[in-house]
Amino acid sequence: MYFELGQTYADDNKIDKGIAYLDTSILFMNDNFYGYNCRGIMNRAIRNYEKALADFNTAAAIDSTNGVAFANIAGVYCDIKDYSSALKFVKKAELNNFDIYSVKAFQNLIRNHTKEEIFKTSTTFPPNND
Repeated sequence: MYFELGQTYADDNKIDKGIAYLDTSILFMNDNFYGYNCRGIMNRAIRNYEKALADFNTAAAIDSTNGVAFANIAGVYCDIKDYSSALKFVKKAELNNFDIYSVKAFQNLIRNHTKEEIFKTSTTFPPNND
């Protein structure tokens, strides 16, 4: 119930209320990957990067086979322009077969970083067709 309320407030762009409901949800279910991941998304939206990283890292610890959290971590690192860290987490997302999330993370990197450096550090995406 609290998780759904948190998502509803987030969808209505009431991030603070959404986070409060997710805080309560996590109190009752502290092993809920989606609760931490959703709260991390909201914290990232309001540029609270430390809390977003903490939430995404907790989500990744709960389910290390879910590439979504790794892609979200990469997104935060892109936001703060720490591209080498972002690339590490894009690779973790790739290893967990979440290509759509890897693609989005790479698009952010490509906009803000050199193509050559990305190709040097990635073995799976994007293909080096130059």
